[in-house]
Amino acid sequence: MGTPANLFEIESICREHKVTLIEDAAWGCGGSLDSRPLGAWGRMGTFSFDFAKTMTTGEGGMIVFQNEKDYKAAAAWHDHGHENNPAVPRWEDTRASSGFNYRMTEMQGAVGLAQLRKLASVVSAQRKNRDAMWTAISALPGITAREVPAGSYETADALVFSVKDNATARQCRDALVAEGLSTKILPEAVTWHFAGTWTHMPELVARHGGDLSKAFASSRARLECAVSLPVVVKMDEAVPARLHKALSKVLR
Repeated sequence: MGTPANLFEIESICREHKVTLIEDAAWGCGGSLDSRPLGAWGRMGTFSFDFAKTMTTGEGGMIVFQNEKDYKAAAAWHDHGHENNPAVPRWEDTRASSGFNYRMTEMQGAVGLAQLRKLASVVSAQRKNRDAMWTAISALPGITAREVPAGSYETADALVFSVKDNATARQCRDALVAEGLSTKILPEAVTWHFAGTWTHMPELVARHGGDLSKAFASSRARLECAVSLPVVVKMDEAVPARLHKALSKVLR
């Protein structure tokens, strides 16, 4: 949602256990931690460019790499296995692996380049609007801001806060919807984004003894109490007051 994870700790754990760090920076384009760009902490970093992300090409995304070997393997994999050998024409191209047709279209690439030029101003506007929203609701009883690692530069794609329990989180959503506002993923769409609910994946269920209800307990406890508010670039100036009006009916 545009806020860095505790990447210092994650990086340390991966190093200690010799685990490859692949960073999910879906909403992190334009953000950083300790002046290090999000997506550049792991061996690979992934970004999403669908319509709801900080920058968009309609659909698709991007992977960045720390070494050329990984880059070349991924480039071939997303293009039918083509190695793009400069010594031969494409129809005689060399290949060392299989692959798929995962290429972004030229039009999507053009949109992405235009979006990239606006990225800094988009993030700046989102941060300003997020701050205005938080100022309006932060004094409400029973509301707690999400933890943010020191040194974070957030893209502020969403404003996330916690309340006392899942019932209260859902009451907050209902009050917001009644006011003509909305939430973003939390609490309503957590089943799509939390592995502890993925009972449709038999291999995951089996790995947890046939029961996911107690899996990832710490993450579950945090997510069940969380509410996420979408932050837009062009926000109606009445939104902060409307947020306060809606949430004050629940948090009082």
